[in-house]
Amino acid sequence: MRILCKISHCDHSRSQGDVVLLTPGGESPDDSSVEAVVLDYSTRWIRVALPPEAASTVRGGGWRIDMFANTTSYERSHGAVKRFSTPPGNDEDGSRNMNTESVKDLLRMLTGTIPAGGLPEQEPSSSSGGYTLPLPHSLARPSWNWKDSHPAKGSQVLATAASNVAVDNLVSGLLDLGVKVVRVGQPAKIAPELRDYTLEALVAKTEQGKQAISLRVAASKLTGSECFSLIQQAMQLEATASQAVLSSSQVVACTCIGAGDPRLAERSFPLCVLDEACQATEPSSIVAMVNQVQSLLLVGDPQQLPPTVKSRDAEGLGLTTSIFSRLMKMGMEPMLLDTQYRMHPSICEFPSLAFYGGQLKSFPKPKDRPQPEGILWPSPKVSVCMVAVQGEEKRTNANTVSPQAATALESLSCGFSYMNDMEAQEVIAVVMALLRPPNGGVPLQASDIGVVTPYNGQVRHIQACFQRQHFWDPEVQSDVMASLEIKSVDGFQGREKEVIIFSTVRSNTRGHVGFLSDYRRLNVAVTRAKRGLVVIGNPTTLKNDPIWSKWLKWALEKQIIIRPTPKPGQAPPSHQAVGGKGGRGKKPSRSGAPEAETGAGGRGRMRLRAGE
Repeated sequence: MRILCKISHCDHSRSQGDVVLLTPGGESPDDSSVEAVVLDYSTRWIRVALPPEAASTVRGGGWRIDMFANTTSYERSHGAVKRFSTPPGNDEDGSRNMNTESVKDLLRMLTGTIPAGGLPEQEPSSSSGGYTLPLPHSLARPSWNWKDSHPAKGSQVLATAASNVAVDNLVSGLLDLGVKVVRVGQPAKIAPELRDYTLEALVAKTEQGKQAISLRVAASKLTGSECFSLIQQAMQLEATASQAVLSSSQVVACTCIGAGDPRLAERSFPLCVLDEACQATEPSSIVAMVNQVQSLLLVGDPQQLPPTVKSRDAEGLGLTTSIFSRLMKMGMEPMLLDTQYRMHPSICEFPSLAFYGGQLKSFPKPKDRPQPEGILWPSPKVSVCMVAVQGEEKRTNANTVSPQAATALESLSCGFSYMNDMEAQEVIAVVMALLRPPNGGVPLQASDIGVVTPYNGQVRHIQACFQRQHFWDPEVQSDVMASLEIKSVDGFQGREKEVIIFSTVRSNTRGHVGFLSDYRRLNVAVTRAKRGLVVIGNPTTLKNDPIWSKWLKWALEKQIIIRPTPKPGQAPPSHQAVGGKGGRGKKPSRSGAPEAETGAGGRGRMRLRAGE
């Protein structure tokens, strides 16, 4: 059952799939608290999924929402590590024995008993094939046809990833290929458009599933032993139907933690594919691997961010090291997948040169990724631009900012972080221009745009600015509030949008850029866009960092650095790119003020053009 929870302030440190506690009366969590899962949210409300038996108790206002530890993740990770460290055949809890040769080979490799890549090369169907990371021949062939495969032939695949978003991306792609896939996991954490492919939804469509539903309805009208008996019968029917659905699928898709679902406990898989393997912690990865998997395929990018670990102690003990990274350190040479299918070739150019030795190729052609309208791009061939903003960074402190002096978003959610108001205003200008291009241009939907920034303080500030922003249509404002994604770079890893707007935030005379100096964070930020990338920042500050200096040098060579959008009453900026040689730019007037093109009504049409 879904409940729409209205909250008086937007403490948006939460995201879809988070486990929360609802407590009546605004008091601290106690025995009366109800556990729920975040379905979706805007800047003004959060909608959560509740257990059916608890839904009727959540009514009216005055409910407090607190983050809650995901005990399932901990328990499954802990159990998997325990099994991993137990010699095969000696599981204390009586769980399935991991004594196949393939599992023993994998465990020995990961513990360093044998060198990574030291297993003898065999065919993929053999016990140890696949752990040395080369693709199984059947998957490497371009002629591989999913329609010809069937679970009965031993081709069923367990497809996993660290996050629900990443798994949903896998499921979407597999469905487009016509693959029969079942999604295992909590439906509340799965994209709405994919919930028809969840194990629960598919079971409900079977005859046994329908019988189970009828039994549960009947049980809801009874009490005592009669009720318990009907529920037991329903559970048995659902369990039988679940195994039938799983057996009929070509791919079982779930998160690494989801692979520990009891319904998968007795199943074996010829191949386990772990996508975004560099973002998964080792304990969570092991959850997927301790199933009876005969081959393991790790897919990941060590040039992007490692697993997110909030505990400094855990980080110091090595929790940010993924299995992919560990195997590389042990000497295993990964295979480079050298073709990207997301970005306009010009967006891909710098990451390829800076992070992949110039080896990254682009499958999309420029005509496949036309430049979005609303922005007068400095170069018709480069779908990247930088808005050079000399803003002022401010450190936010939740303990010293008065709630009466600022919006709830800014005062209650930022914590110790950084924000930059001038950059936030530029973000709004770009978004508004994309949503309403002048002269009848084709607009983007808010869901096509992603705003990313390194600092959560800037995330909250931009959200607050959009709340205060005046829109020409209340429906557009509602759509923006519900659909425009504003996230940290770390939170956007693995995602993509038509256009990405990247606010770098840092702007100071000392040249300090903080954790912007991590090249992997830059790589993530500039590789999320399909058609257009807009970077907003202070070149004077950023140039002090080596990797940003390289990016700025590349941007100058491409003549894509421009000045910010003028505020009402200010002289408009030059159309000439900063450091460029003219291009589309206009020459300055005699008075020294740059000239601007004018559109309908005489309003200046800036390089970042807002709608009339």
